Amino acid sequence: MLIQLIKLEIQKTFRKPRSFIGILAILAMVALIMFSIWFRKQDTARMVGTISDAMYTQGNVINVYFVSFMLMNTLFIHLPLLVALVCGDLMAGESNAGTWRLLLIRPVSRTEVLNAKFATALLYTSMLVALLAGSSFLIGSLLFGSGDLIVTRVPICVFEEGDIAWRFACAYGFGLLSMGLIASLSFMLSNFASNSIGPIIGTMVITLIFTILGNLNTPFFNAIKPGLFTTYTNTWTEFFSYDIDLIKIYRSIFVLAAHIVVFYGITYFTFIKKDILT
Repeated sequence: MLIQLIKLEIQKTFRKPRSFIGILAILAMVALIMFSIWFRKQDTARMVGTISDAMYTQGNVINVYFVSFMLMNTLFIHLPLLVALVCGDLMAGESNAGTWRLLLIRPVSRTEVLNAKFATALLYTSMLVALLAGSSFLIGSLLFGSGDLIVTRVPICVFEEGDIAWRFACAYGFGLLSMGLIASLSFMLSNFASNSIGPIIGTMVITLIFTILGNLNTPFFNAIKPGLFTTYTNTWTEFFSYDIDLIKIYRSIFVLAAHIVVFYGITYFTFIKKDILT
């Protein structure tokens, strides 16, 4: 029964035009950024030219791995909005359309309905992350080819081509966990709203405020940083270091997973006891 409910929720989700905004936005942003780098490849190469001259690299300096890493840094900031556009409507959309009673009179429990909607939120989020990864490597491979990866940060890291694939796989996996947290936050807010505008804006405002607070370097804000989930969402960059801080990664995974459980728990207990008036 749960599988059937999930299929139904997926069908309902993709009947709404907003579900395709995230897909089209990712494809458009990846293509535009990739082609802009390709057209200005010489300028980009000059930026890292002095670095590549000082060390041995194989293949192109500006390659699929370099541009994919740039895209991850850029688009992981924008993905929360695309996730919230759909996840913020999964619960609130039923209230807005007045279809809760019609949905719940069927011989299924509220728990099954909620689990199906939450699974749909996570599946849609997974699709967006997979689409970002797939389009980045497909377009990047066609335009730039392969080679070693130069990560231009402090300290500068250069990874051989054979040592790159697992790093991206882990980074995208961690990114999926981070976006899953955003999906669960938006899903929770959607449970308390009668239309999707509030959950979408609420998700972005909370994420923005937490990000700003996390970047303020004062004793007070440094003390509250460990309690902000945005402190841990950027930990995927650890996979592109020579000395990977496994403790930091495990701690971040635990904190993000705990937030997802808490957000879902709040949604569950409030939805189960909720009086459905629509």
